[in-house]
Amino acid sequence: MRTVLTAFAKTNERTPDGYYDDREVNMVIEHIKPYADPKTTAFDSVIQEFGAQGGNKEYVDHLLELVKKLPPNKRPTVVRGPALTGANFDTSKNVITIDPTKVTDATAILDFITFEFQNVLQREALREATRKGGEAVAEIEYLSDQRYVESLIQINKAQEIEELVVALGVPREFLVEVTFGDALKAKKVDRPPKSTLPRQDMRQALWWWKTRRWSDDQRKQVWMAENHGEGVESSTELYEKQARAQK
Repeated sequence: MRTVLTAFAKTNERTPDGYYDDREVNMVIEHIKPYADPKTTAFDSVIQEFGAQGGNKEYVDHLLELVKKLPPNKRPTVVRGPALTGANFDTSKNVITIDPTKVTDATAILDFITFEFQNVLQREALREATRKGGEAVAEIEYLSDQRYVESLIQINKAQEIEELVVALGVPREFLVEVTFGDALKAKKVDRPPKSTLPRQDMRQALWWWKTRRWSDDQRKQVWMAENHGEGVESSTELYEKQARAQK
């Protein structure tokens, strides 16, 4: 039987390019399986689900406490789907998307949700910033990153950033301070590649440890100029594209 893939289902319809055989169709279906459940799920249920799958209980407790800051009708839902860096938050739909092809460990998923929830708490500010442009959005996201690290400090029962990097087990050889001038010139805070240090919590804790002696304005300047991820443009440039797309 010869088939084509249409809307993720096998059919006998012909395309301009001809037919695809079952083997090819099955390969595509296998690839999209992680995205096969598009329904959104209540925030509390998702957190409890990943806790039941072995996710760190401290994350579960922290997130279930954070969500209490919002009235029930303002709480986000969660859906599986493609995301640029593992997860993202849609301010218009109030939905957190988790990419199961990039994040599979239950604790890592809870960690990504912890970051995105900082954006949830700033939803209205982000929506207003989107109307102004990428720089305004990047400033809000910078604050979300700062609050995410503050959450990590609470989750890991640390008192300050110096204790956090120890609690997370960031290798000592990476704990090298960087001057603001050098970082501004390079448009980044030097960190090992993701292949060496893949965990988001470690990477962001290290960033804030390296910049802990800077002023907040200095940190913000470099954060906004730095690439949003490996192979991705700066946070300001990325958010500028997104802001234009939504206008």
